[in-house]
Amino acid sequence: PPADPAPNRRRRPAVLRALLTGDRTGLSEQTKAIFRNTGTTHLLAISGLHVGVAATFGAAVGWVSGRPLVLAGWVHLARIMPHLFGMAAAVYYAQRVGWPVSTQRAVCMVGAAAVATLAGRRVDPWQVVGLAAVAILIRDPSAVASLGFILSFGAVVGLIGWTPVFAARFGSTPRPVRWIGQSLAATLSATIGTLPILAWAFQHIALSAPVANLIAVPLIAGIAVPLGLLGTVTDRDGLVEAADITVDGVMRALSVLQWGAVHPAVGPAG
Repeated sequence: PPADPAPNRRRRPAVLRALLTGDRTGLSEQTKAIFRNTGTTHLLAISGLHVGVAATFGAAVGWVSGRPLVLAGWVHLARIMPHLFGMAAAVYYAQRVGWPVSTQRAVCMVGAAAVATLAGRRVDPWQVVGLAAVAILIRDPSAVASLGFILSFGAVVGLIGWTPVFAARFGSTPRPVRWIGQSLAATLSATIGTLPILAWAFQHIALSAPVANLIAVPLIAGIAVPLGLLGTVTDRDGLVEAADITVDGVMRALSVLQWGAVHPAVGPAG
């Protein structure tokens, strides 16, 4: 993403930059402590969400670009365009942020899903995430021991395995309630997938992590990051401003949710 056009006017410029680009150099120790004390440090990692937003934006451009091809009778080529543009946007964004493991996973999953869709096959999330793991480990087998690899795939496995279970509880509710319930289900599922790993790796579990993530993840993932990325790419300062306001609200909430932590002696079996 290009540089923020008006960083001096931002409420949380360093946090916003970290969320959009993964660059944490501008974060103060106090800010890092807030994320650590609330179990929300994972929000600062470039994740599949960022790649997904980039791919969606690219797919939209590809769909618009393909309309003249439909009129010309080249329907099959027009059908391919959104996938090609989406994949190109995902790869471009990953290149800009340095290809961390979570980004490699997301790009592999976007590509696999695109190929399956174009081939007329059902997209099986377990097959897609498995293929992404194999692709990364073929390139770098040592990645299997990296915390980034374990946390990234732990979150996705949690999402795939648990989100349908929790979301089913809201199946017959009104649409607004169902949407909120599904968002909370995804947040809780990702937390389940990463919390045991964090407990083992750091022997540190923030007491407020479940509550903090239920508040922060939907606002950051659903509002701040998409608006921030779209605003920087399209040079729309209003979108970046809205993202900054959202981030500021989240940080104020997290600063109140620092309830301490427990330090369990968790081993591999745990």
